[in-house]
Amino acid sequence: MRLLRIAGADLKRPGPGNGPPIVAAGWTGKTEVLRYLLDNGVDVNQRDKFGYTALIEASGEGHLDAVRYLVSRNANLNANGEDGTALRRARERGRAEVASFSKLTVPKIVMATRPIGGDGRRTRSGNTKSGS
Repeated sequence: MRLLRIAGADLKRPGPGNGPPIVAAGWTGKTEVLRYLLDNGVDVNQRDKFGYTALIEASGEGHLDAVRYLVSRNANLNANGEDGTALRRARERGRAEVASFSKLTVPKIVMATRPIGGDGRRTRSGNTKSGS
């Protein structure tokens, strides 16, 4: 990998299979390659032409160490490829160990910010609050 970088290779550019190197590294489960790519500025959520990310590929192939590493580098757990998320792909391919990995089974929940209190304003629960 270092030789590719020295030779001027674009680590973010799709290769002959039209997939970026990081997606291929996820598919093969090569954690050391994932680390090198991410340490050299490649986006952890970069997609191939089918919308797959390294996390989706690693999950589908059952590469638990690669999945753990990508999650630790903030891979998007909710990214959807052509046939679903990383969790869905792991389940469909019978990768029980990856599918049970707790970080994949608990989706990240983003709470919407809503004003709280005052007449007619919404509370956190979304109900209107009557004046006092």
